[in-house]
Amino acid sequence: MARPDRSELAVASLLGALGLAGALIAWRVGVAGSAASDATGDVLDATRLRGAQVMIGEGYITRTGEAYLDYERARRRADALAAAGLPEAAQAYRKEAASHWFLVRPEYLDPQGEYDPDRHRDAWLADAASREDLEPTPHLDRAEAEEQRMVDLLRAGLVVALGLPFLTVAQVTRGRLRLGTAAAGAALLAAGVLLGFAVWA
Repeated sequence: MARPDRSELAVASLLGALGLAGALIAWRVGVAGSAASDATGDVLDATRLRGAQVMIGEGYITRTGEAYLDYERARRRADALAAAGLPEAAQAYRKEAASHWFLVRPEYLDPQGEYDPDRHRDAWLADAASREDLEPTPHLDRAEAEEQRMVDLLRAGLVVALGLPFLTVAQVTRGRLRLGTAAAGAALLAAGVLLGFAVWA
């Protein structure tokens, strides 16, 4: 039985390496796909939670704004009645103003004493964000990065796969044709592995 020459062993080794590289790249594509899917789910979750918090917050902000307006109306009437010499009527409006003040959030009044709904809204969302993930943008960036990684890995896998026909021809031929096709297959394998390695992590 004839012993295989070195070129046959080299071609067989290259075919084995090509199979291993292809399997590893396919596995990494699967991992990237799973990560992209998870990140997309996180985008949807964060968007949904943010929308819910915005709706709830707007309810509180509207109620606070209405209470502030009712408070201001009653307070001004009380001041006007007191200035007109009607202290009892003024007192009634002061009590009404006090009842509305309980629904006003004084920490969201500006330096002039007027209610600032934007400040209240920002504080509401900041507080909600400290308890829940409301920012879809980082997840969207991660999903896009993983999707791009998948595309780049698939390109690397294609380059590796292009080496298969050359190595197959090298396996069944001899002489210069074997050396040429083996070299071409090895070059494509190396290029694909390098491309895959560049986008692996």
